[in-house]
Amino acid sequence: MSNTPQRLKHYAAFMQSTKWREIRTRKIAAAGGICEYEDDDEGVDKHHMPSRCTATDSLHVHHLSYANFGGQERDADLEVLCAEHHAIAELMKQECGRCQDSVFDWAEEAEAIWALVCDDSPDWSDCLQSARDMSPAYCQYCDHMMNKDD
Repeated sequence: MSNTPQRLKHYAAFMQSTKWREIRTRKIAAAGGICEYEDDDEGVDKHHMPSRCTATDSLHVHHLSYANFGGQERDADLEVLCAEHHAIAELMKQECGRCQDSVFDWAEEAEAIWALVCDDSPDWSDCLQSARDMSPAYCQYCDHMMNKDD
């Protein structure tokens, strides 16, 4: 889903709709009311804890794919994430404007920026923007110095 003003307006309207609330409720119930984040690295996180997040508060439903966006979302298009892991997933989407490679190699890099900026803040969207502003400004893959427009 490209970020044209018309699409962003459609996205915002749908995210406030009754249909989206129904889809969101269904997906959270299917996930057992628990964040679905899993760390793929060796089955444990950096604190040597089990790899599955067990958060049950501040759950968000994150689009993995927009192929069925607008009311036709399937469970495979979505994942339930706590606020922290949703922000990390959004940070992981950041790409270099030149080579389109991911700015972050590992979720741990995104987690470190999120922790530095947002650990004690209650405002998820402000924290996400601040974390994006702190993201690496240099693409290690194509030697591109990125700016805020990339």
